[in-house]
Amino acid sequence: MSLEPRLATPADVEALARTFAAAFVDDPMIRWPMPPEFDLGACERFFAVLVGDYIDLKVIWVLEDGLAAAAWLNPVATAKFGEYDLKTRELINPMTDDNGERYGKFWDWLGSHIGDDPCWFLDMLAVHPSRQRQGLGGTLIRHGLALAERDGLPAILETSQQANVGYYQGYGFELVEEATSPDGGPRIWFMRKPV
Repeated sequence: MSLEPRLATPADVEALARTFAAAFVDDPMIRWPMPPEFDLGACERFFAVLVGDYIDLKVIWVLEDGLAAAAWLNPVATAKFGEYDLKTRELINPMTDDNGERYGKFWDWLGSHIGDDPCWFLDMLAVHPSRQRQGLGGTLIRHGLALAERDGLPAILETSQQANVGYYQGYGFELVEEATSPDGGPRIWFMRKPV
């Protein structure tokens, strides 16, 4: 299989939903706004919504037939992140136990940290657990950073896993803020790779 990332297509939705769910089912950023019974199957349905929308935007890059993927939002997509997020909420709100109230507040808070400056945004990066620690994530990170460098723009991301901070620092990202989300939500680390 090729180690050259390709853009995802609608045929990839099922595989990508499985990969993102397997990688994120226990992630605090995904779990916190969802009900206690949010399991792997529910997480796959959640990511099918997000992935489907992002495939239409042509922002998901894939390796290994969907066993690794990254959503790199270009500057235009990053500027419209709030619009895309609101669109998906109609489908995600019924998955929550409060009609999306906690989910919406959390993602509004996250979105407020993006800022207005043009940038590339690594919104999601996932490698299926069966393929982790084989360099696939690094390939996808370098791919997006090359796009940002081509455009002469910084890159940003956020993570709810403190262990990821050092990993991303290895690719030149710098920690710019660490904050606890509203209403007792997860701790989030905001990072930026300068131009």
